[in-house]
Amino acid sequence: MEHIESHSEAEIVNGCIALMQELTGQFEEYLEYMDIVPGEGEERFAAAFSYFHIVQRLMLWKTYHSGGTFTIQKCAELGFDSGDCVIFRDERDKEEEDGQTDHP
Repeated sequence: MEHIESHSEAEIVNGCIALMQELTGQFEEYLEYMDIVPGEGEERFAAAFSYFHIVQRLMLWKTYHSGGTFTIQKCAELGFDSGDCVIFRDERDKEEEDGQTDHP
């Protein structure tokens, strides 16, 4: 059987983050479709995941190496700071602000 080449582990983590961002965008579209738009000053949808959590879940979940020390080591091996977070949020208000500055 022929070997099928795949991405590196770091590329898989980045691909997962891209998928999560895409899902957030689709969720934003759903909120807009349902006419759920928070007013000014109201909290908007946001979810934060640390690289520690993402790498642990994708690469080490249900292994003997899923503890904190191994996860921090794996993050470093892949070039990620385990303490850094990726924030997925509703940025429609930001887009509206950007649109206002682009179109005076």
